[in-house]
Amino acid sequence: MHPSNQNEQPPAQILLVEDDALLAEMVKIQLEKRNFKLCVAKNGRQAVQTIKEFAPDLLITDIFMDEMDGLELLTHLKKHRPEIKIIAMSGQLDDATTSFLAIAKALGAHRILSKPFDLPTLLNLISDLLLEPTGQVSK
Repeated sequence: MHPSNQNEQPPAQILLVEDDALLAEMVKIQLEKRNFKLCVAKNGRQAVQTIKEFAPDLLITDIFMDEMDGLELLTHLKKHRPEIKIIAMSGQLDDATTSFLAIAKALGAHRILSKPFDLPTLLNLISDLLLEPTGQVSK
């Protein structure tokens, strides 16, 4: 056994809130390969419960989900857990999606992402957010 390096930071914890099980699994696999610690919730209500046990540094949420959508989750998090950095995403390709992503940004999402997205784009957003000081929202 090697002594642990005290300067080594633990892996960032990410909560992915996505109701599309296939997309959630693909993202989870790719992020775990990059040494992120990941937890997945299928809707906002499950995410709120998960956060009680799992303290994410970053939350990536879909907007359109059953039980508690991404906008409701954003509102809840900004009130109760403002330190969590958030990426909001949506896959509806129309003017309404643009409006919902703009609303997500106005509600406090640090970044927004249209689906489909490529992995490098997601990784860049994650890296940018994890390097930003807590509480800073980009414009």
